[in-house]
Amino acid sequence: MALDALQEIRKAEEEAEEIIKAAKIEEKNIITKANQEALKKCDEIICKAKNQGDNLIKNAEKQGEKDIEPVLEKGESEKLEILNTSEDKKVKAVKEIMERIVNIHGNS
Repeated sequence: MALDALQEIRKAEEEAEEIIKAAKIEEKNIITKANQEALKKCDEIICKAKNQGDNLIKNAEKQGEKDIEPVLEKGESEKLEILNTSEDKKVKAVKEIMERIVNIHGNS
């Protein structure tokens, strides 16, 4: 009788050890799967954030191009106005500048 009881106890202990081993394997599997899913989610979030950042940059560049257009047009207009200035005005401007330089340095 005592031998039967010891054998049952031993059998129960072995079964308990098998259950513990299986639980530990399941635990590792769950942790591994959770880590993989977390990495996948991180990759998705990073990819989404990168796409949003790229879109923000593109939109800012487009807006910048729209904003600079009038400035470039005004600069081009002023450039053409200067280039189309008559020779007489250019000569007159040079003379005035020379007179100022001479007057400043001549009165020293």
